[in-house]
Amino acid sequence: MAANNDFKRRQNVSRQVFIIRPFCDYWLSCGDRLCLWFFVADLNKTLSRINETPVGTITFKYKAAQRRFVDRVLWDRLKRESPVYNGDFIRTADLSEATITFNANSGAVELLENSLIQVYADDAMPRISVTEGGVNVNAEESEIVLYSGGTTVTVGAGAVVSAAATDDGGFNLQVSEGKVILQNAKQTVTAGAGQVFAFLADGSVDPGPQVVMISPRPNAKIVMAASSVDDSQSMPLDFSWDMVNYTGNAASRLEVAIDRNFTQIITTVETFENHAAVFMRPGIYWWRVFSVPDTIPAIKKSAGVKLSIYNAPPLKLISPGELQEFTFRTRKPAIRFQWTEQEEASWYLLEVAKDRALKRPEIILKTHSNSAVTSRLGIGRWYWRVTPFYGPEYESLPSGSGAASSLFDINNNDVLSPPPLIAPVNDSTINFESGFQPVLFSWRKETEAISYTIKISSNNNLSSPVILETTGKNYFSYDPHIAKLSAGQYYWTVFQTDIEGNSSIPSDIRNFTVITEGANLETIVPANEYTARPVPEIRAENDLPAFYVVKYQDTLTKIARQPFVYADATQWPLLYEANRNTFPKPDNPDLIIPGMVLQIPPVRGEIREGKR
Repeated sequence: MAANNDFKRRQNVSRQVFIIRPFCDYWLSCGDRLCLWFFVADLNKTLSRINETPVGTITFKYKAAQRRFVDRVLWDRLKRESPVYNGDFIRTADLSEATITFNANSGAVELLENSLIQVYADDAMPRISVTEGGVNVNAEESEIVLYSGGTTVTVGAGAVVSAAATDDGGFNLQVSEGKVILQNAKQTVTAGAGQVFAFLADGSVDPGPQVVMISPRPNAKIVMAASSVDDSQSMPLDFSWDMVNYTGNAASRLEVAIDRNFTQIITTVETFENHAAVFMRPGIYWWRVFSVPDTIPAIKKSAGVKLSIYNAPPLKLISPGELQEFTFRTRKPAIRFQWTEQEEASWYLLEVAKDRALKRPEIILKTHSNSAVTSRLGIGRWYWRVTPFYGPEYESLPSGSGAASSLFDINNNDVLSPPPLIAPVNDSTINFESGFQPVLFSWRKETEAISYTIKISSNNNLSSPVILETTGKNYFSYDPHIAKLSAGQYYWTVFQTDIEGNSSIPSDIRNFTVITEGANLETIVPANEYTARPVPEIRAENDLPAFYVVKYQDTLTKIARQPFVYADATQWPLLYEANRNTFPKPDNPDLIIPGMVLQIPPVRGEIREGKR
């Protein structure tokens, strides 16, 4: 009986499992379908944004900042130059910042850390709803409206304000420049520079003491013009403030620290004035002001106001060099302009003209890169200038300061010039051991050339060449696995051919020596039976990679000057020619995308393997 009951019990359990499982599978399937539906819907909404006009652009981002479309569920990770659309939510994480610059010179809003806003601009007037954290608003040619805690703030054109939502539903506002109008259920107030307001959740004004940080304004980013790249130099910076509801005849104390909790204070100034000048170096600081003796404890306990100071070393032009000459026969040369990067610059203005003052520029180009290429320039002497521009979130340096200029010549030449050789260098030694990588012979790309011919010979007059190859590229890859050169000395040269079939004279002749596996080498020193103490084996500390993975803000010159690549920025053409077919636009060496894998061709017979 017991065995029979146990069997029936197991049978009932089994039946229940089989009954429940289809329902579980059904609901799991529904859940997967629902998730897929949300994903597809979200993707479609994202794609639909392509046809919309953004209301602004993210011009600055520090650490983690995200965006969510008004009709979406997922958050996107922001980067510089990300578009912002009407109704978008923008948020920043701990110790993070972001700046949105609106279209039509309407101004900019800067999000402080741990902030959440929603952006509207459907009527050409930016409107910002502040839900969490704080913002700095710089209105330029039009008004900007803020909403928070039941209070509406109309920021007039040219005004600069700082606003923050409080945890209890209140709203704090500080006016640094211009005029604003504040409205809520209890009052309408017009305020000007130097005024501060702390609204409670019911719209009433907190009568307690407040400090107005006038200059530098809250979360200021100041760029100092430097005479060199040395970050150790210091410059005077003016601090000014005002006290609201400040009682007593006590002095004010200014404290500057390198941490938000003021445990590492670097400067203290006590004064009866409402301003002080302090010599500051580039870095990130926090500053605060309170009374002495401390009659306002709440102010002293505050975390202070963040201040970032950046060094702006002089901009240097790399190419074309001063008075460099370019020649061409029938086709205008492609001139590559390149300059040093200004880390804090938002963009650069490249101008090229025939007059020294550049009042009538032939080329005016705005670019976010530190290089540009053009083939539009003809014969003559050309002057060029690059000017860095900084976003509205930066202070001190006027926009457009720090320009650098130079000049170069373009001349016509009826004779095709020989292409200058790049690599391998003269008197190189190439070791063709088993498993060795191909050797790259390279030369400078010429504007007129449609093909190049390389000769490699065992005699210095290059008669009876062992290799005679014609290629459309400005390099020739010799693979020792396909056709091996025997051990010995060789000579090589290159000439170019244009579209009309005209050929240039050969370039200067270079030589190299080939060592192959098993080559007989005569030992001269040390002498036979010479003895010495053992010498420890020497190994290279770092392997040279054969491939490089492109990172954010990389350029070919940046990659080429890496010590594990070529340690020479001028060798960027080798990377370009070896990888141009993998570029999004093969004719544009400036367009490389993070994640791309670039081949690093050897130039001196070095062994390369692996990826970095």
